[in-house]
Amino acid sequence: MWESKRSFPAWIENAYDAVEKRSSEREYSLPREEAVLVIQATGDDLTEYEATHAIEHLLSRGWIYEVDGEIRITER
Repeated sequence: MWESKRSFPAWIENAYDAVEKRSSEREYSLPREEAVLVIQATGDDLTEYEATHAIEHLLSRGWIYEVDGEIRITER
């Protein structure tokens, strides 16, 4: 069973929402570097390190996955 997003801090939820939206506009994947920039543009004033941490957190929880440097949203 999937862990609820509600257990994430708000800035990680915002990061997920931003990556999900952008990936749906780009055939459901985007380069990791672009994902970092998308997360930094959420308005949460995140550094590159924090945006990368958000990606790692989402990867470790199974909400996103990475293939050959491309971030993809896990189907629910």
